Amino acid sequence: MPIERVGHVALVADSLETVTAIYQRLKEHNVPIVRTRDHGYTKRVYCQDPEGNEIEIYCEVPETPWQKLDTVIRGDEMDFEQAAGG
Repeated sequence: MPIERVGHVALVADSLETVTAIYQRLKEHNVPIVRTRDHGYTKRVYCQDPEGNEIEIYCEVPETPWQKLDTVIRGDEMDFEQAAGG
């Protein structure tokens, strides 16, 4: 029988600073980073837990309301190293 697991869990954070700090902590502990995304109105980091479940941690950013973006679904890679100042 195939092993069943959660495919994806999303957790919302209060700020970009919090998501950036979580990203740094994940890297410090060698947690696999699956991808990062800048969707314009949200910034996201995706990682995997030890069982292979994908965890998404994201925040909404007030810099541009999604209604004013050229496209709502953007998929640019997010540079959390730059966001952290490093």
